Amino acid sequence: MPKYSYRCTSCDIEIYLYHSMSERKSNCEDCGAIGTLVKLPSRFFSLDKNIIKRRVGDLVRESIEEFREELNLEKDIMENEFFEPDE
Repeated sequence: MPKYSYRCTSCDIEIYLYHSMSERKSNCEDCGAIGTLVKLPSRFFSLDKNIIKRRVGDLVRESIEEFREELNLEKDIMENEFFEPDE
């Protein structure tokens, strides 16, 4: 089922709902107002050309390296903390 964006004119909240293409929602589930939902246009995005040129393997390696650095920082913090046993 497609995901649709709606904005409530009463409480001004934006919500996302999954429903069939022929169905339309009009009542706000958040504030309970009736007939206040307005369907928002779909949002499209474009990819940066530099991102498209990168290969998946490169992204995975970068991600692993970032996680490794974070893990080492956490490890250093844990090694430098002093724990006293409960007695």
